Amino acid sequence: MISRRTRARFEFLVSLCSLPVLLAWGRLVTDEEESTFPDPRWLVAGFVYRVGYSWAYDTDRGDLRTSRTRRAGVKGGVNTLVRRLPQGRSAARWSFSLGARLGRVVYRLRYGVLGSVPDDEN
Repeated sequence: MISRRTRARFEFLVSLCSLPVLLAWGRLVTDEEESTFPDPRWLVAGFVYRVGYSWAYDTDRGDLRTSRTRRAGVKGGVNTLVRRLPQGRSAARWSFSLGARLGRVVYRLRYGVLGSVPDDEN
C-alpha cells in the first residue's frame, strides 16, 4: 500500500506539471471578451475550495477520506456549481480551475513535500 505522504507528493507533482496545460487553455479563453482575466473572485474561490477540501480529506473531516460516496458527492456538487456559471463565462470556469490547481500545489507543498500530512489527531 502506498503511504499518504507519497500520495501527497504525487498529487503535488501532477498538479505542478498540469499547470502549463491549464495556462495554455487559458490563452484560448482570452479570445472571448472578458472584463477581467483571470477573474479574481473565481480564482480565490477555487483556491479556497481546494485547500479546504485537501485539509478535510487529510484529516478525514466528514469522512471524506474513508467514504467514496461522500467524496463523490462533494466533488459532484462543486462540479455542478462550476457548470452553472453563466454561459460564455469560460474565463470564470478557467479561473476556478486555475485557483483550485494552485491551491492544491500550495497545500501539497506545505503538507506532503516540506512537511508531513496532517492526520485525524491534528
